Amino acid sequence: MTSTAHWLLILFSLVAGQTPATPDDLDGEPRPIESPVVDEPISNSIRVLLRPDRTIVPVGSTVNVEFVIQNKTGSAVTLAVPGALRGQESYDHGIGLPLEHVFSGASFRGLEIAAESNPEMGHRITRKPQYPVPPVTIAPFGTVGLRFDIARFYPGLHQAGKYVLCWKPYGGAVETEPLSIEVVAFKQAIIETS
Repeated sequence: MTSTAHWLLILFSLVAGQTPATPDDLDGEPRPIESPVVDEPISNSIRVLLRPDRTIVPVGSTVNVEFVIQNKTGSAVTLAVPGALRGQESYDHGIGLPLEHVFSGASFRGLEIAAESNPEMGHRITRKPQYPVPPVTIAPFGTVGLRFDIARFYPGLHQAGKYVLCWKPYGGAVETEPLSIEVVAFKQAIIETS
């Protein structure tokens, strides 16, 4: 960028009331996330929810769950994955919750899953992002989410049992209410009539 264009950008930023960008900000390279100074905890700004398609699922079938983030405030909220490189926010493909934000818990965990036979079943699954992760900006009182088959990442959910799920994204700064899902082996019966 030429120095004249750079100075025009700084001048325009100052007139618009924004902090001017430095030459390092303009090179497009990803940088580690810096913790912003926040006056209040993130839990005062957002609510997280888990919404299952069904709470009783047959063995071997999909376990579809929607991961939802709601903005509880009257101003936009921008969320970034702690500890990951920050990518540029993009609106090219619509707005949705990137999978990396689902796995933004402590040590890049997604769900905490407790089974009757294995209370720490979900603690083993982590997905550290290999690429910069774009932040997500949620409009005032807006909602963003992602729905997918969680058994893709937690194959133990294909086995019969009772499971309790809890989602603690953004380093555990917020968490959902516990969600109970039961995976059952349905029995087939043949009824003969005459």
